[in-house]
Amino acid sequence: MPTLIATVGANNANSYCTLAEAQAYHDVHLYASAWTDAEDDNKIIALIWATRTLDEMCEWAGDKVTQGQALRFPRYNVYDQDGFIFIHTAIPQWLKNATAELARHLLTKDRLQSMEDAITGLKSVTAGPVSVDFDSMDRITVFPQSVQQIISPYITNSTGGFQIPLVRV
Repeated sequence: MPTLIATVGANNANSYCTLAEAQAYHDVHLYASAWTDAEDDNKIIALIWATRTLDEMCEWAGDKVTQGQALRFPRYNVYDQDGFIFIHTAIPQWLKNATAELARHLLTKDRLQSMEDAITGLKSVTAGPVSVDFDSMDRITVFPQSVQQIISPYITNSTGGFQIPLVRV
């Protein structure tokens, strides 16, 4: 069983939030049964997996504080939605929330399973001349909508299944 390490800026950190912080997040969530029903060992694995997924699939705003930190947060030059800069010696609460939210979703489904993603959303196929029709409303993305809403103000690019506007200057 891996050990969850949520020490800010540590060279061996593997989670943006502790088990207790994730539990507090889910204590006030109406649909937290996937989290509350899970064993603590699985919750720890889900938090580590969620952190790794967020870091691998998001291009975060700002700059890493140190080269030696294991995770991509803490960061300098990250602003909240009101224009205030986040303290670079702590993990922002929004990122802890996103980690806990994604961890709960990962307990119920492997959102990184590419074969399943390719099949889901297929509406029809025609053999001649070739035609394929996808139901865009049925597409599975790595990040559920709830996580997308939390993280979107703080990223510059993502491969997690949602679009970021491209602005050319």
